[in-house]
Amino acid sequence: MSKKVWAILFLIFLVMFGLNYLMPLCYGDDYVYAFIWPGQSMYIPLPETVERISGLYDILVSQWKHYLTWGGRVPAHMLVQFFVWQNKLLFDILNSVVFVLLVLEIYWIANKGEVTLKNINLTALCVIFFPYGPLRLILPVYSSGFPAPVIISGCWLYYCRSLFYMYINITA
Repeated sequence: MSKKVWAILFLIFLVMFGLNYLMPLCYGDDYVYAFIWPGQSMYIPLPETVERISGLYDILVSQWKHYLTWGGRVPAHMLVQFFVWQNKLLFDILNSVVFVLLVLEIYWIANKGEVTLKNINLTALCVIFFPYGPLRLILPVYSSGFPAPVIISGCWLYYCRSLFYMYINITA
């Protein structure tokens, strides 16, 4: 890859990292997943007795209750609770890397798998990222009102799973 391509990929990483870093941890569903799931509907306010996640065991207990009362996306919710419990900087870095990989996967699919890292075109990367970037990053508000790519719950429940599913389709 040329230096320009590396530069644009690094720019994409920096934009995404900046947006992740600036997003407060308590935004949207991230706040709810910072606690052990009390076994109730998500639309009922958390009780005063609810406890914060303080370890891996708490995540397992929380996800067992969550599975039985709310939903079955346990692996994704476990990751949400893990990253809400851990230092947010770890999530910010990982999510930025995942976004760059997502851009590269879109590029791969658009070129019917005939692309290697040696012949990535700077123009094509700009065409993929810049229409996608402003729409999904600068104003990434969906019908739920949450900016999915930059909050932890939106990332693991929707956005990072897209990376995984596209990878499965590419390798199939």
